[in-house]
Amino acid sequence: MTSEQGTASILDASGFAVSPDEVREAFAPFLVEDLASTDPRWADANAHLARKYAAPPKKERRWTTEDGTRTSDLVRAGYERTWSAVSLQQQLEDSKTVYFEWRGQGLLGRAIGRKRVHQLFLVRVLEWLRPASVLEVGSGYGLNLLLLSMQFPEVHFSGVELTDAGIAATRALAGDAATPARLAPFAILPLADPTAPGRLDLQQGSALALPLADDSVDMVVTVLALEQMEAIRETALRELARVARRHVVMIEPFADWNAEGHRLEYIRRHDYFAARVDELPRYGLRPVVATVDMPNKLTFRAGLVVAAVEKRSA
Repeated sequence: MTSEQGTASILDASGFAVSPDEVREAFAPFLVEDLASTDPRWADANAHLARKYAAPPKKERRWTTEDGTRTSDLVRAGYERTWSAVSLQQQLEDSKTVYFEWRGQGLLGRAIGRKRVHQLFLVRVLEWLRPASVLEVGSGYGLNLLLLSMQFPEVHFSGVELTDAGIAATRALAGDAATPARLAPFAILPLADPTAPGRLDLQQGSALALPLADDSVDMVVTVLALEQMEAIRETALRELARVARRHVVMIEPFADWNAEGHRLEYIRRHDYFAARVDELPRYGLRPVVATVDMPNKLTFRAGLVVAAVEKRSA
């Protein structure tokens, strides 16, 4: 559905667009260096991944079972540890750099720059579709909800997160008077209402059985959350479609963009989300936008899919 260079595929979505200039502007504060295709560092980084994922996997596993399955229990335990120790300030100030690719070009940038580009795409989708209510499934420590709620205070935002630690971290940040000032430079739009995080509705729960009624919200969003749910993929996708009235928006590593080489092996080895975009209609989701035109780490590509919900009669 998209080329290796990452050009967008707009299926029947007049009115939606994110330009390359917008992407570059969003990523620019975190860009350290553009890399020429002849740069030996770029060649070495790609060669290292090719060698690593051509070799047998290490036996030590933390997020998967010995047979390579990423179970909900292991994901929950891992993220309970992660979110119990998370610091928004450290996340925003982390100077760690990684290699990215975008439109066939190598980039060296700070890792969190990818999250700002994801936010850009979510902002443009919200401006386009104008939902009255949005649910994020797998909301983590709340970065997306905090940012979007302050930029779109007229929208009712809620989150379902697998971990108690993620819910606690989100609530702590929502109640911290310093949070708006810390997030303002990271936001795509001006913060229209810094008090909006105080109105977030948060629930601990699993995508195996979302704690919401049918057609509860206009839009459901996932951002690198389905990647952790391959073992429950079919149920999770049906649950997203069940609770959404209008659209499901996913920034995930669809198989279309990770079909060969070390990216395919990375997805397999980590038991990440491996659905194809053209499989979504079987879950009541009709894709209207599919694009991977954004900077991605070298390990795998994640892109945006916007799907219209098509309810089936009983």
